[in-house]
Amino acid sequence: MEYAFEFFRNSLYFVQSELVELAPDDIPEDVFENEIYLDKYYDGLEVGRWVIVAGERTDIRDANGSSLPGVHHAELRTISGVKNIPYPNSSGDTFHTVLSLDKPLAHSYKRSTVIIYGNVVEASHGETVPTEVLGSGNAAVTLPRFQLRRSPLTYVSAPTTSGVQSTETIRVNSLRYQRVDSLLDANDNDRVYELIDDATGIATLTFGSPLPTGQENIRASYRVGIGSEGNVKAEQISLLADRPLGVQGVINPIKASGGADHDGVERIRRNIPLVTRALGPSSRLVSVSDYASFALRFAGIGHADARKLAGGWVHVTVAGVDDIPLDEQGDLLTNLRNAYREFGDPALQVAISVRELKALIIQARVVVDPDTDHDTVKDIMDRLRVSLKERFSFERSALGKPVFLSEVTTVMQSVSGVDWVDVDVFGGISENELLDEDELEIALNKMAMGDLGPQSQVSCATGAAGQDDPIRKKLWEKTHGIVPRFLPAQLAYIVPQVPRTLALNLSKQ
Repeated sequence: MEYAFEFFRNSLYFVQSELVELAPDDIPEDVFENEIYLDKYYDGLEVGRWVIVAGERTDIRDANGSSLPGVHHAELRTISGVKNIPYPNSSGDTFHTVLSLDKPLAHSYKRSTVIIYGNVVEASHGETVPTEVLGSGNAAVTLPRFQLRRSPLTYVSAPTTSGVQSTETIRVNSLRYQRVDSLLDANDNDRVYELIDDATGIATLTFGSPLPTGQENIRASYRVGIGSEGNVKAEQISLLADRPLGVQGVINPIKASGGADHDGVERIRRNIPLVTRALGPSSRLVSVSDYASFALRFAGIGHADARKLAGGWVHVTVAGVDDIPLDEQGDLLTNLRNAYREFGDPALQVAISVRELKALIIQARVVVDPDTDHDTVKDIMDRLRVSLKERFSFERSALGKPVFLSEVTTVMQSVSGVDWVDVDVFGGISENELLDEDELEIALNKMAMGDLGPQSQVSCATGAAGQDDPIRKKLWEKTHGIVPRFLPAQLAYIVPQVPRTLALNLSKQ
């Protein structure tokens, strides 16, 4: 051993230094586009699976160009590629998983806040009724009828001419019967039925031919539950009705959208003429107005406006029934796009946008008729508010339609007992200003000072190419971070959920 140590002491070593770049503990860049570096190696991620990317957005800027904190969002994407590599230029680094997405993210996110959710499944509103006996068949009865015991029947979004499909499955002696729009189109021996929902939501089935005689041989499975109550907020769902093996919990990173209540009187009245233009299976959309009419027939759509633009484009702006939230990548609008491809002109490209809200702001002083009984003054003011909310409601508004000050004063003066009115503030604010208490206060103060009003009208832009309106383009980019190919049409109405937007003060003179 002594000889060995002596040998090493007398040896010369010739070495060359090599700079080794250490892999960073944190990657400072935001998460954007369609490639995401994960913090370590993850097994089990497969191409074709859904993931949800959620985090704090960094693409919304303030006046100084700094990112506005606290704005969270989530996007659904499909994994298009998975690779496991060390960090570039760091050969000694351990392997990290890199995800490639099917399309780039619409926004950029602060990396330290990003969460990628796996095990994503599609969910829709409705409670399943697994099996219900409707009754017994009798071959001697023509056009037999049965009712579903529970209501209302759930309908889900689909790329059909009506925009929905029902969820019931009807079997007679274990043979499935198919639903048709009308028994007039059915032959005598077809296994079909017609279903009609009455005003109370009770569903009645009428079969097109006598049913085989049997004991309790007519069975149904279906789902119940429908309406805007299904539009839950992000992360609102946290409880499971039952717990399948291996499932520890559940969460919805993306808010639900597209759920709508039954049509009200105003909407039914407006849509009755559209029934005469309903499309059959072999019909096609021809004129630009057909695209708007088709969207209005689509379940969940409350307003629609179609515009022909250069380059072979039809731009359709839509608003949900009762202005329910609509997701441009959600099922409802995805099915509307698919329906346009199936029934529309193949030579035209269709772009669909969700409306841009312009919330009306009205502040006025009101003088009642001096001969009016003092006890009725409160009733007059209440009727005045109701009249304004009805006249400038969502249902009675229209995409791209301006609202004039003269309309406001006409409605107010038409209320019995009102002597005269003086409108101090009249204008419109954006949805962001409406939802942010501080922004709303600033907007109201500016309008009261005359910076934004009083105005003679609230102009509402129709759907147009983004670059054709540089002012709207700049505002849209500031609010949303990106500018779409086409800016949507604006919709102006009184938002009753924000009382401060309508202020009526009783004046003595």
